[in-house]
Amino acid sequence: MSAYVYQEFPKVKYHPKLGTKTVQNADEEKALGKGWYNNPGEFPKPSGIVAAWNRLRAETWSRNDKIAVVAVVVTILLAVVALLTPEIRRTVGLDKPVPVPIATLQGQSPKSELPSNPATAEPPVINQPAGAVAQPAPIPKKHRKRASAAPGSQDNSVHIDGGSKVQQESSGDCSPNIIGGANTVNCGPPEPKINWYLSKQWISKGVAITEIVFTLDHSIEIPAFRAKCDRPCKTDYAWPVDGGGVSTKLLHWDDHPNFAGVDFLAPRPLGAGVRILWVIESLDPNPVQVITLSVADE
Repeated sequence: MSAYVYQEFPKVKYHPKLGTKTVQNADEEKALGKGWYNNPGEFPKPSGIVAAWNRLRAETWSRNDKIAVVAVVVTILLAVVALLTPEIRRTVGLDKPVPVPIATLQGQSPKSELPSNPATAEPPVINQPAGAVAQPAPIPKKHRKRASAAPGSQDNSVHIDGGSKVQQESSGDCSPNIIGGANTVNCGPPEPKINWYLSKQWISKGVAITEIVFTLDHSIEIPAFRAKCDRPCKTDYAWPVDGGGVSTKLLHWDDHPNFAGVDFLAPRPLGAGVRILWVIESLDPNPVQVITLSVADE
């Protein structure tokens, strides 16, 4: 009986995806290329994720199991989208907008450009040189009268008889030397100086939005404000940048669509230096440019 002689060929080669193939010699084996093995035990082990996925595919899934998996995936995707959307982050309080100045436009609050109540006509005056003191016209002694002062008091008033003319340097309800007038005018503190700048602009779902930030140099009892835009606009919302309770009423003027307004019901008064973020929407596809910012009429 002759001894067994090992012959390498022909032999079967195995591939993880292409199955098996018999080769007759070393040239055919070399021509197969990489990925062919002498037995299935030599196949590379799959990674943990691939192995887990293969096990999941091998299992039998019920209809309820598939619905549950789809619901979980959709919920995760919606959460990721919500966290990446700036508007949603600000709404849920995860992010506060940080003003990024683009252009700083500072100055005193402009005068109102809306029609105001007509001012009461003032009597005509004759200007006199600066520093001159108003003097009544000479009056004959027999026509001069002197009012008696109360005991213990000093009468500092100026008495002018009928027919006399007085020249005064300034005029207006709050003039320091105004003479005459039937009504008593209570002249309050001046309007605060408004410092403001453009924070940023963007378009969300087809709506052009503009953010501005402003502060006051002193407090105001009734914090109502008006912005003039270069196109029709409206207020979206306004709140203190640094937080705190806030309640607002949005203002608009039907006959002036290029004005947007906001009235702070709280906090009142609005203190000096409080940074207010004001978001204004354009009523057409183009972003608005804020021209002026002023205190709104009561």
